[in-house]
Amino acid sequence: METHSSNTLADAKLSARLHDALARFEPARFEPVAPHAIAARDLLRRSVTKYVLPLCMLDRVLLALAKDYGLRPGIATLWAHYVTHYYDSPNFELFCDHRRGKRIRYKIRVRHYLDRKLSFTEIKKRIKPAFTEGLMPYDFF
Repeated sequence: METHSSNTLADAKLSARLHDALARFEPARFEPVAPHAIAARDLLRRSVTKYVLPLCMLDRVLLALAKDYGLRPGIATLWAHYVTHYYDSPNFELFCDHRRGKRIRYKIRVRHYLDRKLSFTEIKKRIKPAFTEGLMPYDFF
């Protein structure tokens, strides 16, 4: 079992700069997420697309996103805190399959959402370009 966390100095500096930029951000621009979406855990079903942009564009991007996205109400912070444990064989077969770009591969992890006091086991089967995901909630610990 291996746990990944980003505690490097570079991550801390970037996090501080991003935190400063988000401090200027106005959450009131966003509508709150509907309670039924939170209760149904619809927020865990997502597609992830990542973009790199200059920090100076953050305000414009957030303003544009406010038209189509919402914020979860009652959160004291904009940062989600979670701990993830990845499971693999002793010789890291699953990780090596990922690095080799194997067409059909698996990922097994347990993720604890600290702020929401939720825990899930996630088992993902990746068949390029898509993946299927099995999500099993259990008591937070």
